[in-house]
Amino acid sequence: MTGFSFEEFDRRAVPPAHPSVTIQKRGTFGLNRAAHESLGSPTHVKLLFDPERRVIGITAASAEDPNAYRLQKQQRARNYLLSGRAFANRYGIPLGQARRYRGEMHGDVLTVDLQQDAIDASWPPKERDEFGRIPPAE
Repeated sequence: MTGFSFEEFDRRAVPPAHPSVTIQKRGTFGLNRAAHESLGSPTHVKLLFDPERRVIGITAASAEDPNAYRLQKQQRARNYLLSGRAFANRYGIPLGQARRYRGEMHGDVLTVDLQQDAIDASWPPKERDEFGRIPPAE
């Protein structure tokens, strides 16, 4: 094969993802792997909020900090979860529909601008029969 400059694709090399934060419909916050690594792979984080700009801040915290939230790693994914319902209620962050936001690092704080257009993170509902089963594909 002359004239080509082929490069072998390494399927194990994952392209760098952008930090993202998902606010699930019941108030659970999800951080993707890139967001977690951007914070230094902490076990605990603190939630911050700028009410004027409507921006969430997430920063690494020690386990001893009384305002720290423990991150739970999802079993079958590289995402981390924390319960943010009280935080969302306190600052009027709407729940009821999952939304994903692109995060951005500012110093040691991962910021989420709630005024940006969210990516709809909910799965479309599947058609089910009267027993709640998903019928086989035709």
